[in-house]
Amino acid sequence: MTSDRPFLALDPGVCNGQPTIGRSRLYVRVVAEAWWFGGMEEHAIYSNWPSCAGRAELLLACWWMARYDSPTWRKRWRSWLQEAEGELWRGNYDIDLPPRKKAAE
Repeated sequence: MTSDRPFLALDPGVCNGQPTIGRSRLYVRVVAEAWWFGGMEEHAIYSNWPSCAGRAELLLACWWMARYDSPTWRKRWRSWLQEAEGELWRGNYDIDLPPRKKAAE
């Protein structure tokens, strides 16, 4: 399940203006970290946080972190961002998710 028009919001009245999925109180960072650290699969993210209704919301959360967050996040997903950004702007959410953190050996 994915919203017809997924979006991220930055509203000073919601979560102190931090980026959220839609107008929910679900921080973009929470969703991106759940993906990056590999503790949750896609379906588990959608089940645990209904505001993240599907792949489009997850992709947008990752895009935000790769484009606008700290230098660490921008470096982490730079290659993915270069490949995915154009497709996301065209509304194509049938693309690969960004890479996940490699397990410690």
